[in-house]
Formats: sequence, C-alpha cells, structure tokens
Amino acid sequence: MAALQMVDSAFLLEFDGPPGFSDAFLDHHRINHVVYARSATPEWYHAAEARGIMRRLPCHDGLSTSGIIARIRDRADL
Repeated sequence: MAALQMVDSAFLLEFDGPPGFSDAFLDHHRINHVVYARSATPEWYHAAEARGIMRRLPCHDGLSTSGIIARIRDRADL
C-alpha cells in the first residue's frame, strides 16, 4: 500500500462488536473515504454513506486486492 501515492493510509479491519463503521470510529481515525468492492449491508456502511464518503467499486473476475498487493510487494524497485 505504501507504493500507492494516492493512499495516505489503509485499514484492514475485523470487528468484534457490532458490524459497521460508527461516526465515532470515522472521526477518531479521521477517515475521509471508505472504499468497498463487494455488496455491503446498509448497517455496515450507514455512517459512511450518510457522510457521502462511501465509494463502491465493481468487482472483476481475475482481479483482486490480494493479487495487486502481491505484485507491488514483488516489484524490484521498492
């Protein structure tokens, strides 16, 4: 992720509590964009959608975040 100039930071999260991003979580981490590439339930992203910061990306067969990250890690120039 560090190789992506347009990303300041990224979170990969697992929640133990209720699902979703709360206003408090978004404020605490100063999150200004939430990007998701699959279907999401309304309660999960309600706070992000209410703020207008939710972005859904289309899924494409053969293209995955894991594959992109692996290619970045394998680059010799990093």
